[in-house]
Amino acid sequence: MVRSNIIASLGSRLGWPAIASASLFFLWGPCDQLHSQTWNVNANGAWGGAGNWTPASVPNAVDASASLGTIITSNRVITLASPVTVGALSLNDNNRYTITGSTLTFDVSAGEATITAQGAGGGSNGHAINSAISLNDNLLVSRLSGGNLDINGAMANNGNSIRVISQAVVRFDGAISGGGGFSAEGPGTVTIGGASANSFSGLTSVTDGLLNLSKSSSVTAVAGNLSVGDGAGAAASARA
Repeated sequence: MVRSNIIASLGSRLGWPAIASASLFFLWGPCDQLHSQTWNVNANGAWGGAGNWTPASVPNAVDASASLGTIITSNRVITLASPVTVGALSLNDNNRYTITGSTLTFDVSAGEATITAQGAGGGSNGHAINSAISLNDNLLVSRLSGGNLDINGAMANNGNSIRVISQAVVRFDGAISGGGGFSAEGPGTVTIGGASANSFSGLTSVTDGLLNLSKSSSVTAVAGNLSVGDGAGAAASARA
């Protein structure tokens, strides 16, 4: 390719003649993986179709970033036919994206993995993740504006923390398991609901906004300790 030839030529000028252009291209190649892959079709589709993304490759790796943006004109469903790994997922449209199918794993080489949702997302129904979720690192969930973000799949935290900053409504209706904790930090509402019991044993904390425990009285919403407030902010700014 042109760029590998350019790098090989540069290497020769810098005194690297023994380094083959193929090796130099290998060193260059991983930079491409740092780009976010953006959903590019106004239709339902398979996550695993390379042509559904720009650039044309499937986001499925540690640190991969997938952006589901404003291309759609009605509610759309993205299906995972097999397990997928990403570091960051963004959902942003006034129509609803629903992710369904196989397990979605969040894994980053440094820092927190992220789910970010904005736009109305179909109004009160909001964007939805129906796939099971597995965490290899801590996860930050941000609902920046608009309607709900509904996380309906079971979530295995695997000892990692879930941190939620909501400016609207974030719902967790799947069972949450593992040794990690859960914190609600935004001014909006975080709802823990659904029919299945949660078993995660880490601390659940609310430092801002409302934590709504909406499971039935016979179903466990918080298995570990619960802390409300951080001693800062206005009275009743953190509620559960």
